[in-house]
Amino acid sequence: MSGKVCLITGGSRGGMLKEIAKEYLAHGAKAVVLMSRNKDKNEAVANSLGPNCHSEPGDVSKVESCRNVVANVIQKFGPIDILVNGAAGNFLATAEKLSANGMKRVLEIDTIGTFNMS
Repeated sequence: MSGKVCLITGGSRGGMLKEIAKEYLAHGAKAVVLMSRNKDKNEAVANSLGPNCHSEPGDVSKVESCRNVVANVIQKFGPIDILVNGAAGNFLATAEKLSANGMKRVLEIDTIGTFNMS
């Protein structure tokens, strides 16, 4: 991992994605960038991981936002070596209680967002 640049989408809640970032940093990553729509929470998680972890606000469901984040990361740290598509939309509801709009949003984040970033 020495010298690698890692971009992780969906890091603002901590949890599994924070642990992935922590391990990349522990193994010598040059920079780990967390991307999330929630700027404040994302910055807090990035700051808690030290000076080589950074925050980039962005929305994986929007192509232009993805392009901007990738351009910013490349400009600041160099080429991206690793992408973790961790951003996820979910609603704690049974299928019967999940609205069509809720399902659409899950697909926009989980499926289209993964496509956009990749």
